[in-house]
Amino acid sequence: MSYLKVPGPLLKYDDPDIPESELYFLRKLWTIFKDVLIHRTVTGIHVKCFLLFVSAVQLPRKYELIIHDVLFRSLVLQIPYKRMASTSEMMPIYTLLKRVVDTPCIGPNGLLEPFTRGDILLGLAYSYSVPGVGSRAVLLNSDDPTNTLPHSNFHFHALAAGLYQTAVLPTPFYFVLAMRDALEIGNQELEELALLSASACLWINAAGPQLFSQTKNGSSLGDIRVLHRSLYDNELDKVYGYRPMHSVQDVTIDRWRFWLKRIEGEIADVIQYERPEGIDPSAGTTAIEILRELMPKEEDPEVQNGQQKLLAMGHDQRHSEPATPESSEERFLNDWEFEFER
Repeated sequence: MSYLKVPGPLLKYDDPDIPESELYFLRKLWTIFKDVLIHRTVTGIHVKCFLLFVSAVQLPRKYELIIHDVLFRSLVLQIPYKRMASTSEMMPIYTLLKRVVDTPCIGPNGLLEPFTRGDILLGLAYSYSVPGVGSRAVLLNSDDPTNTLPHSNFHFHALAAGLYQTAVLPTPFYFVLAMRDALEIGNQELEELALLSASACLWINAAGPQLFSQTKNGSSLGDIRVLHRSLYDNELDKVYGYRPMHSVQDVTIDRWRFWLKRIEGEIADVIQYERPEGIDPSAGTTAIEILRELMPKEEDPEVQNGQQKLLAMGHDQRHSEPATPESSEERFLNDWEFEFER
């Protein structure tokens, strides 16, 4: 772990709204992350101290600061690409956060405030909105005059994938986001396309079978709403003769097939040709092998039943309001997604 150094962002801040007393606790949180990463073990002391320091931070944006500035910007971005590509490298961090979000606390007026999955989602949403992390075509961030390429996108999705695999994140929202940003948006620069595609392939190589099995069985990938983009809209025109007027409710086998076709037709070659720094150039080829192995035959009755259920659900929801109210986490993800689509 010689690559881990006390990062500049935590040594000094230009923001006058963050007093030194608050920075002290943010640095302490970074030290906990570093300690569990180095020693590869999580103890009850780590969990209690983490919650104690979180409770001590009284800033209104503290969850964004903890997830983005302390965890992502100040620690995750220091980890080499090859190490981030393996879930095992960051497993102590995921274990710590899993124990933290599963720990009941006395709050909000007690000694310790809870640190929830919703708080982590808030922090991740902020990270994705930062120039250099999310897809430029989706964010359209007017605060970024340099139009920064998403060089940190791979690290972000490696973190999100690990948090999902260890049940810290409740839904695979960022999996669908990664696939959509890389495979469903046209006219992207090759360098950006390679960076985003590496993230999509990371998700497939890390959790593809788990996620595909949910789709194959007709299960929702978390009842999340992630809008299709132009390339897949065109595909829907060809297959079904219509484009959805609203957000499409789920991921279908047809969408998986479209993703496979895109990786086979262009994406694997783009990764090989562009060779983003630190990215395995064979990532696309590996993803193709996994998807081909998973992809069922058209006549598979289990698949047909699952597809009919999802298509019927999508048809009904295009013409009526959802039958059940959204959970707070679903509502947060939906609002956040639409905000960036405007």
